[in-house]
Amino acid sequence: MNYSIMQIKKSFNSKAVKDSFVVCHILRPISIYMTYLMLRANITTNQVTLLGLCIGLTGIGLFMTGSEVFFRMAVLCYLFYKVCDYTDGNVARVTDSATYYGKFLDGAVDGGIEGVLPFAIGWGYFIIHENSLLLFASVITSLFVFFSLFLINRLSFINRWIKIDEKQTISGQMKHLNPLKSSKIPVRKIGNLVTDVKILILFIALFTSMPGLLLSILLIMLIGFAIILIMITLQSAYKQTSIHRISRSDMRLKKKVF
Repeated sequence: MNYSIMQIKKSFNSKAVKDSFVVCHILRPISIYMTYLMLRANITTNQVTLLGLCIGLTGIGLFMTGSEVFFRMAVLCYLFYKVCDYTDGNVARVTDSATYYGKFLDGAVDGGIEGVLPFAIGWGYFIIHENSLLLFASVITSLFVFFSLFLINRLSFINRWIKIDEKQTISGQMKHLNPLKSSKIPVRKIGNLVTDVKILILFIALFTSMPGLLLSILLIMLIGFAIILIMITLQSAYKQTSIHRISRSDMRLKKKVF
């Protein structure tokens, strides 16, 4: 089905969402026309989200080069990524294809890009000006951004966990929705092994000042375990959240209006 610009505009209730001035008057209007192009190309909501991820990661990489020319390109990539961030929601609303998994994926991409952004800019600045203080500040900023996102998501998870436990207690059913418990991969055992090896390496470093080989083993081990956790979480999220979603913030009706 071909959608018009007017249909795309009507699908979004601007009164239900309070965005910043730049978002309301620049990014969202641009996303309307971006949405039109995506719909004409039959690109789905999640594909738009992944497109935004690729563009955002490209911008992150360009920021870290330390080149002034690439810095300008990185800024454009970041702005394009932000437009995609609003475009995927537009596509979901217009085509009535919003899912909880799509919301999860969108939030994960947004958190990742926004969390790495301060470090990427700080690193690029460090390459040009060799300012260690600002590099340190950028690292701390990224850590605080990630930690704030972690706290918000952890609280949300705990609140839902409480509701799930209450329902299971009443019904007498026990079903693990925690991916660490429901996965066929022995995540707990792997995590325990990683913890033991990590502590052992750090203990050895007390007397050897962390040889390069031990540092490499530590980093490879931590990255490997992180990748396992990410893959398990994404797989679990897809299974548990591929459910049709109606956005309450837009006050949409359950039936299509066009």
